[in-house]
Amino acid sequence: MTTLQTGPRPAETATVPIGQADLLPALLPLFGALASWAACLRTIDPGALSDLGLASVLPAAAWLPSLLLSVGFFFVLCRQPGRVWLPGLYLVALAVVLHATPAIDYGTLRYPWAWKHLGIIDYIQRHGAVDRATPILTAYHNWPGFFAAAAFIADLAGIRDLASPVRWAPLVLNLLYLAALPLLYRAFTDDHRTILGAAWVFLAGNWVGQDYFSPQGVCFFFYLLLIGLCLRFLARDPAPAVAESGRLSQALAALAQWSARSLPGSSALPSGAMRAIVTATALLLIVAMTVSHQLTPLVAISALGALVALQIMTPGLFLFAGVVVAFWILYVAAPFVAVVLPVEIRDIGVSAGQLSGNLADLAVLSSGQVLVSLVCRLLTVGIALAAVVGGLRRRAAGYRDGVAAALTIAPLPLIAVTSYGGEIMFRVYLFALPFLAFFAAALVFPSPQRGNSVAALLAAALLGFILAVAFVFANNGKDRQYAFASEDVAAVQWLYDNAPQGTLIVEGASLYPSLFRNVEHVTPVAIADEPAESRAELLANPASVLARWLDNDDYSAAFIILTRNQEAYVNAMGIMPGGGFEKIKQALLSSPRFRLVHASGGTMIFALNPAVRGMGEWIE
Repeated sequence: MTTLQTGPRPAETATVPIGQADLLPALLPLFGALASWAACLRTIDPGALSDLGLASVLPAAAWLPSLLLSVGFFFVLCRQPGRVWLPGLYLVALAVVLHATPAIDYGTLRYPWAWKHLGIIDYIQRHGAVDRATPILTAYHNWPGFFAAAAFIADLAGIRDLASPVRWAPLVLNLLYLAALPLLYRAFTDDHRTILGAAWVFLAGNWVGQDYFSPQGVCFFFYLLLIGLCLRFLARDPAPAVAESGRLSQALAALAQWSARSLPGSSALPSGAMRAIVTATALLLIVAMTVSHQLTPLVAISALGALVALQIMTPGLFLFAGVVVAFWILYVAAPFVAVVLPVEIRDIGVSAGQLSGNLADLAVLSSGQVLVSLVCRLLTVGIALAAVVGGLRRRAAGYRDGVAAALTIAPLPLIAVTSYGGEIMFRVYLFALPFLAFFAAALVFPSPQRGNSVAALLAAALLGFILAVAFVFANNGKDRQYAFASEDVAAVQWLYDNAPQGTLIVEGASLYPSLFRNVEHVTPVAIADEPAESRAELLANPASVLARWLDNDDYSAAFIILTRNQEAYVNAMGIMPGGGFEKIKQALLSSPRFRLVHASGGTMIFALNPAVRGMGEWIE
């Protein structure tokens, strides 16, 4: 294994054995945090969510776990260097507190996009293949690797309903990220405080919500593994390795030796065989990303290109990734790309000049969503500024972190070539975050000789707590839109049970659990996504316009579905001002042209009255 760190080597320090009597004080904050967290879970009422999201229903005591975890984490990180597994426990506990809370309290799968992913898996389970020409969720059908693997595993386990188990995906994925990050950071430093401190910053800074049950969430893990393997095992002419020091280094070395001994037929794995295995693994990771996600392979190519340009690696993996991605885009997904590529080419360079257009317009947001948006921006900018200052502190201490800096900016070229549905800024931040977190941790721990004072410990604990609190607002601030009550899920299940093939579904907005079953049977139309003129016409005369939409012989059936999550979204984002959503609902309830065919929780489903179907133009 290698390290790319250049600069002063860590001082050789004797590890002082720590008695069992010192272990209990180190674990007390952890036990206290988990106990207080468990007690608070019973007091949370998801039905009372406001536009502040999860934070609006948390009792005051719910912030105590984050404080205890932060204090305990940085205490053991700085004061008990002989037990590096202790801060690891605190990191796992932080992931549990941040990601298990919504999974437990909401009880259903968050995010409407996650439900659509279930729909692709359902399609594969029923048909044994994908339909690359389908007009619904086309991109998923053209990058089906993740969905095919999930369908295979579900069939193997005999699971038909994945909605319940996959709501734990954010917790599982973040634990996987925690496992991969030390491999990455060990290429830059041997200081376990920086490595584990960066992991804390990453967990609290990963607010963009791409760690749910999705190709992006899994492929991001593959990306971390790929870059970590390249830096630690496949680097060409590496800088001399920094002397191994501390229990963390010993543990990693022991793990590598155990892995070598565990391979069949070999008691000591030759270095050439190890390199071959790592290279094969890297190739598989590239293929897995390519067949599962549009964006992650492009970031991987950019990052591998940066490593080649810095002469860290030979160009083999970089060229392989380029060929595989080009083959997939130009051959396998060619019909989809033929439609999308002209738009992307037309918009080359436009995305970079219109970054602010991807940000929410604070002037039309509700007051709660304004605060959430501000916290998102402050959290992002705060981590970036901390990374800049931390990088300068490491440079002043004699370190040259050119590789880490290059990997930080590797995703930036994507801004100029794609908007990725208006989300490119958030994806760039996601891929830069592991390296931003490394430099941000150096703000407190710029070198092994610094950052051990009481003042540094207190500052780190305070910053860690602030980041954890900000995460709750940033990541869970839209849960009024993204978290679904079980009765609302049941209503949509009723709709899909009663929707024949060729059904039109008019929805207030696409933010509800939709398209998770029989996706080829329905055509969804979201009022919130209609042009402003169309929405204005509809809001002026809801019953007449919607009757005209549903009275269409091109469809075998037609329904309108209005949910509380849709209403929360359009009101919070200012899409239907003046109570427009409620106006639509009341117009349908009072119009003889429509009948309420199903209602459950905050969901209403309407159909056109059979007595007036086929009457042509609707005139008030």
